[in-house]
Amino acid sequence: MPFLRPMTPARWNAQVSDRATALSSTRTLAVAFLIAAHLAGCETPGMAEKDYDARVSEVVLAAAVEAERQYDYENAVRHFETLYERDRTNAKVVRDLARNLRYAGVPKQAIKLLQRAMRKSDSRPVLLLELAKAQLAASELADAEATLTVAGKERALEGEWQYHLVWGIYLDRKGRFSEAQSAYGRALEISPERVAILNNLALSYAMSGEIDKGVDLLRKIVEDENSTKLTRQNLALLYGIKGKMNEAGTLTRRDLPKSLAERNLGVFRQFHE
Repeated sequence: MPFLRPMTPARWNAQVSDRATALSSTRTLAVAFLIAAHLAGCETPGMAEKDYDARVSEVVLAAAVEAERQYDYENAVRHFETLYERDRTNAKVVRDLARNLRYAGVPKQAIKLLQRAMRKSDSRPVLLLELAKAQLAASELADAEATLTVAGKERALEGEWQYHLVWGIYLDRKGRFSEAQSAYGRALEISPERVAILNNLALSYAMSGEIDKGVDLLRKIVEDENSTKLTRQNLALLYGIKGKMNEAGTLTRRDLPKSLAERNLGVFRQFHE
């Protein structure tokens, strides 16, 4: 899981927090990056209609999952919307559609979808954490806090590492970095070595001014054979903030199309102008 969602520089620049506005323009841009980084049938002859419907859903789900894996969130949204129209009571489809709406840069649409679904579904625990993530992405911090408080009372979420992870993200957004890092620690106690938790912990270190600590943690993750594109790009971001452009360039060009890689590197250079 990304901090909240992987984003292009244009989307990163659009979500500078209120807390960052009092900083210098260079640091403001860097903090904005840190906040954002943090959070694919055919009919078979003679097939019964019920079986055909199941097959179509299976193919559409595969397309949705592949689009999300390729960071093609607009197409992922389109495919998940198709599944949602076929069954609006499926809480997992609602959750996955909401997640991709958030990734696609429209968290308020995700919030409306989740709130509507929660009024009609018995699967509140499945949707509560996704609602909190969407509220954080929309900078609705008070609402996110209220949602997380409600989530904490759900027995189904007891011992759930994602609950502590999202609390950590909320606390980072409030500038309460020590508390956030404690929340990530509780998540790691439940799910040791979980990359999503370590990724957000590293970003929390960077946001609190301990950028070297964040770099060291992300570098260890990136050296693992199971490292993800998102983790590598977060490490590239921290290298960019530190002014290590060669290291940032190597990671950025490894994963991203040339035009996007150069755009990101251009933004990193602005940190030091």
